[in-house]
Amino acid sequence: MGPMVPPPGTLLEPAEVQIGALVDARDDPGIWYRARVIDKTGRGARTSVTVRFQRFNQKHDRTRCGRLLRPKTLAAPPAAKRVGAAAVRRVV
Repeated sequence: MGPMVPPPGTLLEPAEVQIGALVDARDDPGIWYRARVIDKTGRGARTSVTVRFQRFNQKHDRTRCGRLLRPKTLAAPPAAKRVGAAAVRRVV
């Protein structure tokens, strides 16, 4: 039996995720996007993770501490909305 996977929508502590994990991460304006954990620092309550949002380059990487992550949703993200020249995917 594999590890217990929390249901989508459950918020995760950074200490609960591993490097390489696919998660949904909240960006600075509060929109959730699919992301991959690319780095993890600290221990226990002081753990923080760096995520790379899918379809964005490394200049958009963000370091997250606190409960700004959740398990990757099982459903495919909705179609992209056009904002100027950039496509933005909203994951809820």
